Amino acid sequence: MHPVRMPPLGQTSDELRIVAWRKREGDEVAAGEPLLEVETDKATLEVEAAHAGTLLRIVHGEGRTVQAGAVIAYVGEPGEDVTVEVPAKVQAAPAVRRLAQEHGIELADVEGSGPGGRVERADVLALVEEGGPGELVSRHRRALAMRLGRSAAIPQFTVAVTVDMTAAKGLVERDEAVTYTHVLL
Repeated sequence: MHPVRMPPLGQTSDELRIVAWRKREGDEVAAGEPLLEVETDKATLEVEAAHAGTLLRIVHGEGRTVQAGAVIAYVGEPGEDVTVEVPAKVQAAPAVRRLAQEHGIELADVEGSGPGGRVERADVLALVEEGGPGELVSRHRRALAMRLGRSAAIPQFTVAVTVDMTAAKGLVERDEAVTYTHVLL
């Protein structure tokens, strides 16, 4: 029996969301054959089977967000006993659990921003505001929102200088191949 692990495909994150399984439990799988589709923070990619055999067990279904390296399925010989790894319990305060339940959001589908991946109230509220009750925001939009939020904290400044561009203007007018960008560079 061979565990199928989530490969490290994300460019800026080690978490990937399972979009669709191409195979079902009990299906034959060839090595190199597309097994499932995953969504990174930038693209949707196929994951190929590393071993041939039968897809014995799917540990994480479609729509689940999984860390790179986590076991997502098992491939082996038909009838093999499969010991399934149980995913770790999601860390969240009781009030956050109630809030998620009120809005029909599964905590396992929420990307926690707290220490150790803990799901915070703001994480649940962000899903409610962005996608409506029970509707999850795509990973692409969440990644974009996180980057925009971080960029707001970076101090912005402008430097200005006055320059006599008379000579540069003459050069640009005389030679069509030269632009103001060339002069500035």
